[in-house]
Formats: sequence, structure tokens, C-alpha cells
Amino acid sequence: MRDFSGPVEVPLLSGYEARYLLSLGRCGEVDVSLDLGVSASRGLVCENGVSIDDVKISRWMLEKAAARPEDVYVVEEGLPKLAWFEEKVYRLVAPGWRKPTTVEINGIRMHRTVDVNPMDDARQKVELFRELDGAEALDICTGLGYTAIAMLAKGVRRVVTVEKDPNIVKMAALNPWSRQLFTGKIERIVNDAVDFLRKCVEEFDVVMHDPPSFRVAGELYSTEFYKLLYRVVRRGGVVVHYVGQPGVKKGLALYRGVIERMRKAGFKAVYIPETLCVRAVKV
Repeated sequence: MRDFSGPVEVPLLSGYEARYLLSLGRCGEVDVSLDLGVSASRGLVCENGVSIDDVKISRWMLEKAAARPEDVYVVEEGLPKLAWFEEKVYRLVAPGWRKPTTVEINGIRMHRTVDVNPMDDARQKVELFRELDGAEALDICTGLGYTAIAMLAKGVRRVVTVEKDPNIVKMAALNPWSRQLFTGKIERIVNDAVDFLRKCVEEFDVVMHDPPSFRVAGELYSTEFYKLLYRVVRRGGVVVHYVGQPGVKKGLALYRGVIERMRKAGFKAVYIPETLCVRAVKV
């Protein structure tokens, strides 16, 4: 059994990459990415497929992958899709050619992919903290680790990131865009966020809270949860809370309830529509 406490490097092919290679229509050397766009290596394309060092991709594999451009495949016998079922369906998704990936759970994407790629979306959320140099950060609901990675890039001294779902931990280990998650400055904890906060004895300068939808994890939007958050944030510290737009077509605004409950917990909170986030300060 593989160890998912660190990155697991296997050759991966997206359907978009396969379409690109099939579109070349010629034999010769070309840049090929087997890590979904993180890097590229020189490979040889011919009528029978592609060769990159000791990795061989047959034309059958290319055609199979190209039929579903957003799917990600492991380059091995049978070309299995990077997806599995364990009570829920988990699938790594390539939203574009050589673009940062997202993960899908039961058909619901865990990142914004319309008009923004998931990594840039994470960076936009992190910008709401404004100042991060030397900060200690808590990241609730790790996912693929993009917000933790973005906070590290902005100068935080240390990130503690908490993820409940071991299947998402596994997906992050397999996802090339998540490799920076496995660095010494990021402490990864597999635990329920409520349980973690109840037992936490540390305080943090900033908290990124990027939970699943209210329908899936309503407890992470409760007054009780925000009170637990308030306890672990230093005075003057900032929480950035992604809320999305559930119910917007019905005229509902989830963020209003979030702001009300965060204020009850002691925060001063405002909604930032450009990022679909609530920004809250411990006063």
C-alpha cells in the first residue's frame, strides 16, 4: 500500500494533453507533460504514440484519454482513470490544458473553475489577509492544499492545515499541483475540524476557512464553530471564510447568515463579493 504522507509521483495524462498530442499530426520531438502541466519534458511523437524517457503511451491510450478531456489518467497498463469510489465518488479534474487541477466529490467541484483556475482562486483568497510576513496560519479543510501553498508563498512562517477526509489526503498526494503542500513549513493534520479546534491550545494570526458546502457540512457554518475559531485567533487576527453562492438563483444569500453568526461569536465581519468570501477580524 502506498504511503500518502508525501507526494506520490506517477506519470499522469490528462485528456487535454492527449488531444494536444493527437492534434500535432506529425512525427518528431515535442514537449510533453506527464504531471498535468507542472513541467514538461522532451518526448518523441510518432504514429504509434508517444515516448518520454522510459514511459510509453500508445495511440490507443491517447485516443481513450482524448475522448474525455477533463479526466486524468495514470499512465500504466489499461490507462486507469484517477478516480475511485469509497462511499463517495472522488475524481481529479483537469479544467483546462496544463491548468491547475481540482477534485470532484460526487460530481461537485471543490474549487472555482469558471473564469479562474483553482490556484489563482486560492491566491485571490489569500490576498484578503493583506499582510502575512512571519504569520502563523491555520488552514481549515486542506483539500488539494492550494490555499496553504499560497499562504506559504506570501511569507507565512508556518501553516497548520486540517483535513478530515483521507480520500482527499490521498488525492492531494497524487496531484502534481499539490507537491508544495509536503514541505517542512506546512504541518498536515488528518482530523475533523471541530474536534481539532476543541483540543487546540495554539493561537494563530490568520485562519483560512474553505469548507464544503453548507448542505454537506453545515456544522462548519454554525455559531458554535465560529466561537471555536474565535478562541484560536489572536487579537486583531483575520479569518477568511469562503462561502460561495449557494441558493443565489433563488435570491438567497448565505453570506448574510455567516456574517450574523460570526458577529455573534465576536468577529467584525464583511462580505467580499469578488472572492465570494467573508473577511472577519477578531476585535
